[in-house]
Amino acid sequence: MDIKIRIEKVVSGGLGFSRIDEKVYFVPFTLPGELIFGEIYEDKKEYAFVRVKEIIEKSEKRITPVCPIFGYCGGCQLQMTDYKTQLSIKKDMIEESISRIAKIDIPVMDIVESDKVFNYRNKGSFQVFNGSKIGYCEPGTTDPFPIESCPIMEEPINRRIKEFLTIEEENKKIEGMKALVIRSNFESKIIDSTIKKDWFIENVAGLNFIVDIDTFFQVNRTIIPKWLGHIKDLVLNYKVGKGLLDLYSGVGIISQYLAPYFDHVIGIEINKTLVKNGNKALELNKINNTKFITADASRFYSLGFIYDTVIINPPRKGISYKMIKSLIQSKPKVIIYSSCNPDTFARDIRQLIAGGYSIDYIQGFDMFPNTKHLEVVGVIYLK
Repeated sequence: MDIKIRIEKVVSGGLGFSRIDEKVYFVPFTLPGELIFGEIYEDKKEYAFVRVKEIIEKSEKRITPVCPIFGYCGGCQLQMTDYKTQLSIKKDMIEESISRIAKIDIPVMDIVESDKVFNYRNKGSFQVFNGSKIGYCEPGTTDPFPIESCPIMEEPINRRIKEFLTIEEENKKIEGMKALVIRSNFESKIIDSTIKKDWFIENVAGLNFIVDIDTFFQVNRTIIPKWLGHIKDLVLNYKVGKGLLDLYSGVGIISQYLAPYFDHVIGIEINKTLVKNGNKALELNKINNTKFITADASRFYSLGFIYDTVIINPPRKGISYKMIKSLIQSKPKVIIYSSCNPDTFARDIRQLIAGGYSIDYIQGFDMFPNTKHLEVVGVIYLK
């Protein structure tokens, strides 16, 4: 069914939003104020998703995307507008999530911008198909299409893609593979998944980390120091106690950066490889007051780790109800929560606030320009 609607705002997921007769319509790749003619491709009782067929009235903020396959690829959602507008949209997205899910009214600060808007990603995950072509899958499908480069990847990654596609010896390395991961580091060195267990040293904010193909690591190194610096300022402002507990610590980016400001630091991470590489990084960085252990972060309370200051940087799904209960029970005085998902962040702080905590403001960081994704940071503290 076709429909004509006016876009009111952009909400979580980078989707244009419109409401008609109590029904909500979500429209990808649209901007506030635009009048569109589209086709409903998923229709539910209370909401529907619409595919644009024609933009009848374009926003003055709409620009020509840099990427020729923008809107088809699905990896970027906001490339059709300038960067300042992207930042404004992302701030609005956070405010909408906090209002709708957390049910509170608190200030959301202007988004801290990335130094790079393109060529910032230090990791790319690709499909390999038809023997040795490299590409992505169409959104919502397993159907791949070929690419020769990606404008948000760091240039060393794009050069490596070109080598695989144009050099016969390199092309043979990906024959028969279904997926390919390529990473680049601060020295423009490359590792990829054609070599198992390959790794290199990544350096951010003056610290060295061991990173392999599968390591979770922030993909935009230009903004990591700003993000870490903000967390450090929060710690110094709200600091209580002599110890720091870092939940979902990964390779320990946050806890190693904060180690000089505490007597002792414990990081809890369920991935054994990340813990091993985190502890090796402690030696590289000559940090003696920190250790990482392999455990389920949600079990921190039963493991006996109870600290006044806690850092939480969970996966996109947020933290479990079990962890919420443990936090409320153990009553750390300060929780610094960093999340890549405003919706689950809002859900979790709502439960913490119900358990006796307060939050004063939220700060966003644009870790992922041109996309719907961003990082949000908030301090939740006992009243």
